[in-house]
Amino acid sequence: MKAKDYFSQFLNENQAEIVEWRLVNAFRQMVLEVEQIAKMRSAKTDSALIAIFKEIEIKSHSFIRMINETEPFKSEGTVKYDAFKLFVEQTSPGLFAVVWRS
Repeated sequence: MKAKDYFSQFLNENQAEIVEWRLVNAFRQMVLEVEQIAKMRSAKTDSALIAIFKEIEIKSHSFIRMINETEPFKSEGTVKYDAFKLFVEQTSPGLFAVVWRS
């Protein structure tokens, strides 16, 4: 998916959930997308998976930029551009170490 697709999902789906939940849900979907891309590319090495994660990180920056232009973030404070990286660090410290400390 493209960043604008994640943004559209964020705006239109799961509206009963709080904003933070929807943001975390988008990040979860991005992590799952890494697996899908790896399968499509037949990526098997660590370096290939690291490259895919870094591609998704760039996509997350675009997504976060779009999020920060909407309410409540526009008036109450923005989401950090490294929020996806922080999400991975919190949910999977081992994976974070492999991808961003290599």
